[in-house]
Amino acid sequence: LSFILLSLTLNLYFIFFRAVTVSYDSPDHRNAAQSISYASCLFQNKPMIMKEVEWDKLQHTHSVCLCGVDNFCRCGPSPATDIIAFTPDMNHILLVDRNAKPYGWGTVGGFVEVGEQIEDAARREFKEETHLELSDMHQVHTYSNPHQDPRRPSMSTVLLAQIKGIDQTSLEQKIKSHTLAGDDAKSVVMISVREAVIVDQQKYKSRFAFDAHRTFIIDALKEADALGWIDFEALKQSGQRSR
Repeated sequence: LSFILLSLTLNLYFIFFRAVTVSYDSPDHRNAAQSISYASCLFQNKPMIMKEVEWDKLQHTHSVCLCGVDNFCRCGPSPATDIIAFTPDMNHILLVDRNAKPYGWGTVGGFVEVGEQIEDAARREFKEETHLELSDMHQVHTYSNPHQDPRRPSMSTVLLAQIKGIDQTSLEQKIKSHTLAGDDAKSVVMISVREAVIVDQQKYKSRFAFDAHRTFIIDALKEADALGWIDFEALKQSGQRSR
């Protein structure tokens, strides 16, 4: 009887220990997801949960996925937003130097939270990473290549915007003093629009954490051209001559 009680105690301890210590950084993602409480992740005042489901019925692949309040579970791509924001002088855009893997330059952005509209997520992410506010936002395109983010399948809606509430001189001073970066941004990077229009060139590939971000920037700047903010072709020719 003592042996049985000891075995039960050890089993309970093992289960509890895994539940409180395993994380998404562990290779055992299934137990990680099952150990996390989603009671605080509410939709229409009801908790969303994680369940193991057969998400690929052709290959019979199982995974732990987020389920709605109707108990229907989806393992679809994560919705995200990326923002290409012009500085007050309209001659530069802001990027971030990432403080998390994958490292490198990236557009400002992040994932859309439950209950958020994309525009609200963009404003929140931009403020979290740069401590700056956005205005005059325009939707560029939604990109859904399942491999554009090496960490997970995702789809991103890119927004073009302008920074508000600060003048160019003050912005440059804050960037130099490293007082702007927050969240997973190591620092805020300001690049000229003349350089930004040629980031699709091969030499820029190694600078960016996500190759897709170079496409986001180019397409956003073409949208800025359509809005009359810049002359894309003239800037591109100028950028190519100066490199």
